[in-house]
Amino acid sequence: MGRKRRRKSEDDREDCGALNAFEREYLQRKRRRHISGSDSSGPVTCNSGREKHLSVTPSSASPTSSSNTANTASNVETGNKKIERQRQKVQERKQRRKEKKAAAAATETNRTRLVKEAAEAEKNRKSEKEVTARQKKQLVGSGVLHWKTRQQGVRFADLVVGKGPVVQDRKKVHVKYTLRAKPRTGKVLDSSNRFSFRLGKGEVVRGWDIGLVGMRQGGVRHLVVPPGAGYGSKNVGAGSGADLFFEVTMLSC
Repeated sequence: MGRKRRRKSEDDREDCGALNAFEREYLQRKRRRHISGSDSSGPVTCNSGREKHLSVTPSSASPTSSSNTANTASNVETGNKKIERQRQKVQERKQRRKEKKAAAAATETNRTRLVKEAAEAEKNRKSEKEVTARQKKQLVGSGVLHWKTRQQGVRFADLVVGKGPVVQDRKKVHVKYTLRAKPRTGKVLDSSNRFSFRLGKGEVVRGWDIGLVGMRQGGVRHLVVPPGAGYGSKNVGAGSGADLFFEVTMLSC
Protein backbone atom coordinates (compact mmCIF):
# COMPACT_ATOMS: atom_id res chain seq x y z
CA MET A 1 0.00 0.00 0.00
CA GLY A 2 2.81 2.33 0.84
CA ARG A 3 4.58 1.58 -2.42
CA LYS A 4 1.48 2.33 -4.43
CA ARG A 5 1.00 5.56 -2.52
CA ARG A 6 4.64 6.61 -3.14
CA ARG A 7 4.51 5.64 -6.79
CA LYS A 8 1.26 7.56 -7.18
CA SER A 9 2.81 10.54 -5.45
CA GLU A 10 5.79 10.47 -7.88
CA ASP A 11 3.46 10.15 -10.86
CA ASP A 12 1.49 13.13 -9.57
CA ARG A 13 4.75 15.05 -9.21
CA GLU A 14 5.68 14.34 -12.83
CA ASP A 15 2.20 15.47 -13.91
CA CYS A 16 2.07 18.58 -11.74
CA GLY A 17 4.66 20.50 -13.67
CA ALA A 18 7.39 20.38 -16.33
CA LEU A 19 10.36 18.68 -14.68
CA ASN A 20 13.84 19.14 -16.06
CA ALA A 21 16.06 16.30 -17.07
CA PHE A 22 17.92 16.08 -13.78
CA GLU A 23 14.70 15.82 -11.73
CA ARG A 24 13.35 13.09 -13.98
CA GLU A 25 16.58 11.17 -13.71
CA TYR A 26 16.54 11.52 -9.95
CA LEU A 27 13.02 10.12 -9.76
CA GLN A 28 13.88 7.25 -12.07
CA ARG A 29 16.81 6.29 -9.87
CA LYS A 30 14.58 6.32 -6.80
CA ARG A 31 12.16 4.03 -8.55
CA ARG A 32 14.93 1.62 -9.47
CA ARG A 33 16.07 1.57 -5.82
CA HIS A 34 12.52 0.81 -4.70
CA ILE A 35 12.33 -2.06 -7.17
CA SER A 36 15.63 -3.50 -5.99
CA GLY A 37 14.47 -3.39 -2.36
CA SER A 38 16.56 -0.45 -1.13
CA ASP A 39 15.32 2.18 1.29
CA SER A 40 13.31 5.05 -0.10
CA SER A 41 12.46 8.45 1.14
CA GLY A 42 8.98 9.77 1.83
CA PRO A 43 6.57 10.82 -0.83
CA VAL A 44 7.49 13.82 -2.82
CA THR A 45 4.74 16.25 -3.56
CA CYS A 46 4.60 18.97 -6.13
CA ASN A 47 4.78 22.11 -4.00
CA SER A 48 6.97 25.12 -3.47
CA GLY A 49 9.03 23.24 -0.91
CA ARG A 50 10.61 20.72 -3.33
CA GLU A 51 14.18 19.80 -2.48
CA LYS A 52 16.83 21.98 -3.95
CA HIS A 53 19.31 20.62 -6.51
CA LEU A 54 21.62 21.81 -9.22
CA SER A 55 19.77 22.23 -12.50
CA VAL A 56 20.75 23.41 -15.91
CA THR A 57 17.96 24.85 -18.00
CA PRO A 58 17.96 24.60 -21.77
CA SER A 59 18.01 28.40 -22.01
CA SER A 60 21.30 28.58 -20.10
CA ALA A 61 22.92 25.54 -21.87
CA SER A 62 22.10 26.51 -25.43
CA PRO A 63 24.53 29.51 -25.87
CA THR A 64 27.44 27.54 -24.43
CA SER A 65 26.70 24.55 -26.64
CA SER A 66 26.47 26.70 -29.79
CA SER A 67 29.69 28.53 -28.85
CA ASN A 68 31.51 25.23 -28.34
CA THR A 69 30.21 23.98 -31.69
CA ALA A 70 31.38 27.16 -33.43
CA ASN A 71 34.82 26.91 -31.78
CA THR A 72 35.11 23.26 -32.79
CA ALA A 73 34.19 24.06 -36.40
CA SER A 74 36.70 26.92 -36.43
CA ASN A 75 39.43 24.68 -35.02
CA VAL A 76 38.68 21.99 -37.59
CA GLU A 77 38.82 24.54 -40.40
CA THR A 78 42.12 25.96 -39.11
CA GLY A 79 43.56 22.46 -38.81
CA ASN A 80 42.47 21.63 -42.37
CA LYS A 81 44.13 24.79 -43.65
CA LYS A 82 47.38 23.93 -41.83
CA ILE A 83 47.31 20.41 -43.25
CA GLU A 84 46.71 21.80 -46.73
CA ARG A 85 49.60 24.27 -46.38
CA GLN A 86 51.91 21.50 -45.17
CA ARG A 87 50.83 19.33 -48.09
CA GLN A 88 51.56 22.15 -50.52
CA LYS A 89 54.99 22.73 -48.95
CA VAL A 90 55.78 19.02 -49.29
CA GLN A 91 54.67 19.10 -52.93
CA GLU A 92 56.82 22.19 -53.60
CA ARG A 93 59.86 20.55 -51.97
CA LYS A 94 59.36 17.44 -54.08
CA GLN A 95 59.03 19.57 -57.22
CA ARG A 96 62.21 21.50 -56.39
CA ARG A 97 64.08 18.24 -55.80
CA LYS A 98 62.86 16.92 -59.15
CA GLU A 99 63.95 20.13 -60.90
CA LYS A 100 67.37 19.97 -59.25
CA LYS A 101 67.80 16.35 -60.28
CA ALA A 102 66.74 17.16 -63.84
CA ALA A 103 69.15 20.12 -63.98
CA ALA A 104 71.98 18.00 -62.59
CA ALA A 105 71.24 15.25 -65.11
CA ALA A 106 71.19 17.78 -67.96
CA THR A 107 74.47 19.31 -66.77
CA GLU A 108 76.07 15.87 -66.53
CA THR A 109 74.79 14.99 -70.00
CA ASN A 110 76.18 18.22 -71.45
CA ARG A 111 79.49 17.70 -69.69
CA THR A 112 79.73 14.15 -71.01
CA ARG A 113 78.88 15.36 -74.51
CA LEU A 114 81.50 18.10 -74.35
CA VAL A 115 84.12 15.65 -73.11
CA LYS A 116 83.29 13.26 -75.94
CA GLU A 117 83.42 16.07 -78.50
CA ALA A 118 86.77 17.28 -77.15
CA ALA A 119 88.15 13.73 -77.22
CA GLU A 120 86.89 13.26 -80.78
CA ALA A 121 88.39 16.59 -81.86
CA GLU A 122 91.73 15.68 -80.26
CA LYS A 123 91.65 12.30 -81.96
CA ASN A 124 90.94 13.92 -85.34
CA ARG A 125 93.70 16.46 -84.79
CA LYS A 126 96.20 13.74 -83.96
CA SER A 127 95.08 11.72 -86.96
CA GLU A 128 95.50 14.71 -89.28
CA LYS A 129 98.87 15.45 -87.77
CA GLU A 130 99.99 11.86 -88.29
CA VAL A 131 98.77 11.90 -91.88
CA THR A 132 100.57 15.19 -92.53
CA ALA A 133 103.79 13.90 -90.99
CA ARG A 134 103.54 10.67 -92.98
CA GLN A 135 102.96 12.53 -96.25
CA LYS A 136 105.81 14.88 -95.49
CA LYS A 137 108.13 11.98 -94.67
CA GLN A 138 107.20 10.21 -97.89
CA LEU A 139 107.86 13.31 -99.97
CA VAL A 140 111.13 14.15 -98.26
CA GLY A 141 112.32 10.54 -98.38
CA SER A 142 111.56 10.17 -102.05
CA GLY A 143 113.01 13.54 -102.89
CA VAL A 144 110.04 14.24 -105.16
CA LEU A 145 109.39 17.95 -104.72
CA HIS A 146 107.93 20.04 -107.49
CA TRP A 147 109.70 23.35 -107.15
CA LYS A 148 108.31 26.50 -108.67
CA THR A 149 110.04 29.85 -109.07
CA ARG A 150 108.43 33.25 -108.70
CA GLN A 151 109.61 36.83 -108.92
CA GLN A 152 112.89 37.87 -107.24
CA GLY A 153 114.03 34.24 -107.36
CA VAL A 154 111.72 32.99 -104.62
CA ARG A 155 111.18 29.24 -104.95
CA PHE A 156 108.60 27.03 -103.25
CA ALA A 157 107.39 23.44 -103.16
CA ASP A 158 104.27 22.10 -101.46
CA LEU A 159 104.83 19.21 -99.07
CA VAL A 160 101.09 19.05 -98.26
CA VAL A 161 98.34 20.78 -100.21
CA GLY A 162 95.76 22.08 -97.76
CA LYS A 163 92.03 21.49 -98.09
CA GLY A 164 90.89 24.73 -96.48
CA PRO A 165 90.31 28.18 -97.96
CA VAL A 166 92.98 29.95 -100.02
CA VAL A 167 94.87 32.81 -98.39
CA GLN A 168 93.66 36.28 -99.34
CA ASP A 169 95.80 39.31 -100.02
CA ARG A 170 95.77 41.91 -97.23
CA LYS A 171 94.07 39.45 -94.87
CA LYS A 172 95.52 38.20 -91.58
CA VAL A 173 96.93 34.67 -91.60
CA HIS A 174 98.28 32.43 -88.84
CA VAL A 175 101.24 30.19 -89.59
CA LYS A 176 103.73 27.86 -87.99
CA TYR A 177 107.24 28.09 -89.39
CA THR A 178 110.82 26.90 -89.04
CA LEU A 179 113.85 28.71 -90.50
CA ARG A 180 116.92 26.60 -91.32
CA ALA A 181 120.40 27.38 -92.57
CA LYS A 182 120.24 24.46 -95.00
CA PRO A 183 117.40 22.65 -96.80
CA ARG A 184 115.16 20.29 -94.78
CA THR A 185 117.58 19.11 -92.09
CA GLY A 186 119.85 22.12 -91.53
CA LYS A 187 120.43 24.03 -88.33
CA VAL A 188 117.28 25.70 -86.96
CA LEU A 189 117.76 29.48 -86.84
CA ASP A 190 114.26 30.53 -85.85
CA SER A 191 110.83 28.99 -85.32
CA SER A 192 107.32 29.72 -84.02
CA ASN A 193 104.24 27.62 -83.38
CA ARG A 194 101.87 30.48 -84.14
CA PHE A 195 102.80 33.66 -85.99
CA SER A 196 100.26 36.16 -87.36
CA PHE A 197 100.64 38.81 -90.05
CA ARG A 198 98.77 40.39 -92.98
CA LEU A 199 99.83 38.94 -96.28
CA GLY A 200 101.04 41.45 -98.88
CA LYS A 201 101.37 44.43 -96.51
CA GLY A 202 105.13 44.26 -95.97
CA GLU A 203 104.90 43.04 -92.37
CA VAL A 204 107.32 40.16 -93.14
CA VAL A 205 110.19 39.61 -95.57
CA ARG A 206 109.33 40.06 -99.22
CA GLY A 207 109.90 36.36 -99.91
CA TRP A 208 106.95 35.44 -97.71
CA ASP A 209 104.58 37.88 -99.39
CA ILE A 210 105.59 36.31 -102.71
CA GLY A 211 106.00 32.66 -101.79
CA LEU A 212 102.90 32.14 -99.66
CA VAL A 213 100.41 33.35 -102.27
CA GLY A 214 98.03 30.55 -103.26
CA MET A 215 98.49 28.44 -100.13
CA ARG A 216 95.48 26.76 -98.55
CA GLN A 217 94.65 26.34 -94.91
CA GLY A 218 96.24 23.13 -93.63
CA GLY A 219 98.98 23.17 -96.27
CA VAL A 220 102.74 22.82 -95.68
CA ARG A 221 105.18 24.60 -98.01
CA HIS A 222 108.95 24.85 -98.39
CA LEU A 223 110.26 28.32 -99.24
CA VAL A 224 113.72 29.22 -100.46
CA VAL A 225 114.20 32.96 -100.05
CA PRO A 226 117.27 34.56 -101.71
CA PRO A 227 118.98 37.55 -100.06
CA GLY A 228 117.23 40.02 -102.38
CA ALA A 229 113.81 38.93 -101.07
CA GLY A 230 115.02 38.29 -97.52
CA TYR A 231 117.46 40.11 -95.22
CA GLY A 232 119.96 41.14 -97.91
CA SER A 233 123.57 40.97 -96.75
CA LYS A 234 122.55 40.74 -93.10
CA ASN A 235 123.77 37.62 -91.33
CA VAL A 236 120.90 35.95 -89.44
CA GLY A 237 122.87 32.80 -88.63
CA ALA A 238 123.35 31.22 -92.06
CA GLY A 239 126.07 33.58 -93.18
CA SER A 240 126.11 36.93 -94.92
CA GLY A 241 123.96 36.97 -98.08
CA ALA A 242 122.90 33.29 -97.69
CA ASP A 243 119.63 31.81 -98.89
CA LEU A 244 117.02 31.17 -96.21
CA PHE A 245 115.08 27.90 -96.06
CA PHE A 246 111.63 28.09 -94.51
CA GLU A 247 109.07 25.41 -93.81
CA VAL A 248 105.66 27.09 -93.36
CA THR A 249 102.39 25.47 -92.23
CA MET A 250 99.22 27.50 -92.85
CA LEU A 251 97.13 27.21 -89.66
CA SER A 252 94.27 29.54 -90.59
CA CYS A 253 93.55 32.31 -93.01
